[in-house]
Amino acid sequence: MKLRVDLSPLKQLANKFNPDVPKFHVDTGFVAKTIDEILEEGILEVPLSDIATDFNLLSYQGRQVLLYIKDHSGKFDATLYDSTKGNRFHVAFCSKLQEMWRNNRSERYVSTNNLSGEFLIEDGRWAGYHREQRTKLNVCKYCLQKLNYRQSRDYRKRQQAFREFSLVDFFTDYSTCFDYEPRGLTDESKVGYTEDWPDISRQLRMDAGYRCSECLIDLSGYKSLCDVHHGNGVKSDNRPENLKVLCRDCHRRQPNHGGIFIHHHQMQIINQLRR
Repeated sequence: MKLRVDLSPLKQLANKFNPDVPKFHVDTGFVAKTIDEILEEGILEVPLSDIATDFNLLSYQGRQVLLYIKDHSGKFDATLYDSTKGNRFHVAFCSKLQEMWRNNRSERYVSTNNLSGEFLIEDGRWAGYHREQRTKLNVCKYCLQKLNYRQSRDYRKRQQAFREFSLVDFFTDYSTCFDYEPRGLTDESKVGYTEDWPDISRQLRMDAGYRCSECLIDLSGYKSLCDVHHGNGVKSDNRPENLKVLCRDCHRRQPNHGGIFIHHHQMQIINQLRR
């Protein structure tokens, strides 16, 4: 979003009252970043009191976020070498975050919805000495347990969910709870398709009467909720036997689905059609 301001009327008025006003120039090349761009970069420091915790998930201005501590002074090098040495990032309002809240230490957290799994950490142990670098961090196990993410209240299930944790999968699983999708989900979903894919997809959906092959609902009145799924996950493989017409909800439940976002009101439409 570019900010453009026309100051010529102000200059004319100033010259009218004082012709000797020094000339000045305003650089209009300034580009204001959107909230989504800032969140994706992971540099938004907001008080924990501004983070919504509905359903124990974390959100900021209708966007799902996670929280992490950027300051890794004293363990910066160790974290770069071994991610288990770093601070865990949080995806839920777990007991650890609640403890930080009670101890008035919530201002240390940075909010982000970058899905790369890499976080910008810093080392500022001494005055005049500062380092920053992106590196992997691990998810907080207390968060997984709080949400019972993939049955994480069971110890063995929690260990498995921790080992296999993917931010893309996690944000996709809870996408219907939020008004806006992370930019990363949108960008990833567009990679790998052939140029003629829009025409192929449109024809297949028309031939199927916009009916989901899984739950059998008729989406002819809501064509935007009707997708075509690549069975083997290869988006360039458009063989008929590899393609299946699905509603958006059934599509996101398929293996290799990538990252499919559904607004809450869209899920309500699908559930109504199923009833």
